[in-house]
Amino acid sequence: MAVQCYFKKRYGIRVVGIAPGFIETPIIGDDKEFLEKLANQHMRKKLIQPEKVADVVTFLFSANADAINGKVIPVDDGFLSFKG
Repeated sequence: MAVQCYFKKRYGIRVVGIAPGFIETPIIGDDKEFLEKLANQHMRKKLIQPEKVADVVTFLFSANADAINGKVIPVDDGFLSFKG
């Protein structure tokens, strides 16, 4: 681990992860009842659009995010926080 951190620091490599929630794509299927259950577990009661994840990626690639490093950014509309 110390060797990995050394190279990241030495070469200026930023490491940021994105943890998406349920994204409205064909991979999660088309069962209306299942999709409604998933949607209701999100804060806004809808699945996340792929563009929302892309917006976060775009931000992280920008100079505005250059101080963010070594973190995982959830893009889950509160799925993990508001699950109940």
